[in-house]
Amino acid sequence: MAKTEDLIDYVERAFEPLALETFTPVDSLVLSWASYLRVLGDVPEAATAEGVRFQELLRAEAFPAYFSPLWDPQRSKRLLLAMGSSPRFRDLVQCRCVDEVDADAQMQFAAATYILGDDLVYVAFRGTDRTLVGWKEDFNMTFRFPVPAQEAAARYLRRVASDTRARILVGGHSKGGNLAIAAAAANQQLLGERLLRVYSHDGPGFLPSVLERPEFVAIADRIDMTVPQSSVVGMFLDHSVPYGVVRSTRVGPWQHDPFSWVILGEDFECLEGLTIDARHIQGTLAEWLARHDEAEREALINAVYELVTIPGVTTVDDLADSWQRNIPEIRSRLAGMDPETRRFILQSLLRVGTIGLHRIRPTLRGARGGFGGDSGLAEASAGGDSDAGRRAPGNNSDTRPGTPGNNSDFGRT
Repeated sequence: MAKTEDLIDYVERAFEPLALETFTPVDSLVLSWASYLRVLGDVPEAATAEGVRFQELLRAEAFPAYFSPLWDPQRSKRLLLAMGSSPRFRDLVQCRCVDEVDADAQMQFAAATYILGDDLVYVAFRGTDRTLVGWKEDFNMTFRFPVPAQEAAARYLRRVASDTRARILVGGHSKGGNLAIAAAAANQQLLGERLLRVYSHDGPGFLPSVLERPEFVAIADRIDMTVPQSSVVGMFLDHSVPYGVVRSTRVGPWQHDPFSWVILGEDFECLEGLTIDARHIQGTLAEWLARHDEAEREALINAVYELVTIPGVTTVDDLADSWQRNIPEIRSRLAGMDPETRRFILQSLLRVGTIGLHRIRPTLRGARGGFGGDSGLAEASAGGDSDAGRRAPGNNSDTRPGTPGNNSDFGRT
C-alpha cells in the first residue's frame, strides 16, 4: 500500500516531467496554491508573457513578501523550495501574474498562468485572501452574478486563450475554483476543444439559475471538483457536477487548508462521502438561502459588512485582533441603524442559528442512544451515506442572477 503524503511530500518525490499524460488533480492543487504567492513586488517579470521559472523564484530576500500574507507561511515556503528544486516543477514558467484589490468595487482578484510545455498551459485563479473585501465579494455571490472577480477572470482567460493556441487547463482553490468555472463557461465557445479540464478545489458554487445557463451546461463534463470531508467553503451555494471527497488531517473548517489533504500515490485519498457536520452546514446554508430572496440577502450582507468595516480594519486578521476593543464601535453602529434594518439583521442571524439547531437535534438525539445505535456521528466517521458522485443539494428558491453589465462575458453562447 502506498504511503500517505501531503502536498510537500508529493512534490519532493514526483520527478517525472509534467505533461498532459502525467498531469494529476494533485498537480492542479499545487499550481493553484502557487497563485497565492505575492511575487509581483520583488519579481515584476512574473507579470510579463515571458515570466520566470520556479527555480528563479528562490530568492530568500523576497520570502517575507511572498509568504507573510498567506495562511500558512512556513509550509508554503517549504513547498516553494520543493518546487524550485523538483525536476517536475522547477522549469515551469509562471507568467501573466495579476493581483488586484478594489475596495470600491468590492473585488479581490489574482491569477497566474503556468507554461507546462509547448502545447499546454495551466491558468490558476487565486482564492479568497485575508482582506475583508475578498470575503465580502464571496458573500455577494449569494445574490449577484457575475461579481467583479468573475468578470475579471473571464477577461483574463480570454486574453490568455487569444494569445496562445495551446491547450488549456484551468483551476483554483477556494474562490479560485469558482472563478475557474465561471471563466471557462464565459469563454467556452472561444476555447472549444482546447479547454481540457477545469479544477475546483473546495470552491464555492453558484446560484441554481446560473448553473442552468447554456455556457455552464456546456462545460459540466470537464469539471473536476474535490472537497475535504468536512467541507464548508465547497458546500456554499450549488454545484452541477459530482465531487470527490478528500481525506483531510484537520477538522472542521480548517480542512480548507490544502496542506491537510492526504495524497495516496498519484492522487488524493478519497472517502465515500461528507461527514454529517458538513451536511448540516450545507443544509443550514441552503435553507437560509431558500428563506431569503436576493434583495434580503443583499441587505443583510451589506449591513453586516458596514458594521465591521471600521477604520484600520481591512483584513480578517485585523478583525480578529481588535474585535474586543471594537465592540463599543460595532454596538454604536448597530444602535445607529434604523430600527427596521437593526431588527432585520438580528432576526436573520438568529434564524441561521435556529435553522442550524433544528437540523442538528436529530443527530444529538441519535448520539445519546450510544454508538451502537443509528448515530449520525457514527455514520459520519464511517463515511455514512455517500455524497460523492451526487449533485450537492442546494436551495430551491426562485433565485435569479443579477443583470450583468454591458461588458459582461457571461451569457454569450
